[in-house]
Amino acid sequence: MSCQWRILTAPRRRCPRLARVVAWSLVGLVAGVGCRRGADAITSVTVAAITIDGGPRAVERGADPLLTATVRNETGDTVVVPVVWRSSVEAVATIDRTGRLVTHDTGSTIVTASSLGVTSQPVQFR
Repeated sequence: MSCQWRILTAPRRRCPRLARVVAWSLVGLVAGVGCRRGADAITSVTVAAITIDGGPRAVERGADPLLTATVRNETGDTVVVPVVWRSSVEAVATIDRTGRLVTHDTGSTIVTASSLGVTSQPVQFR
């Protein structure tokens, strides 16, 4: 199942100072961004697959590499949406919201990236 990210812009009279409103809906993440005159504009993004770039690898204790993920829609085009990072063993490594992997101890952990209901294949870091 795939989810959609919709970006909604509203007429100026309804949101004179709106910078960003984020809320979950049944179709995924709905974000209101800025204000424009005229009718509401809707852009939908569907996430079909997420790949963690670089694959499995060994990382030295104390290292903090920046991880990236490629998100693709149903036609295989790359799309830009935020991802949530997860580490299976946080005593070994944690990941901040920007994708920075911080190692804490020796061992192995499995990392995944998720967005709009889609999760990447797990990638092992040692």
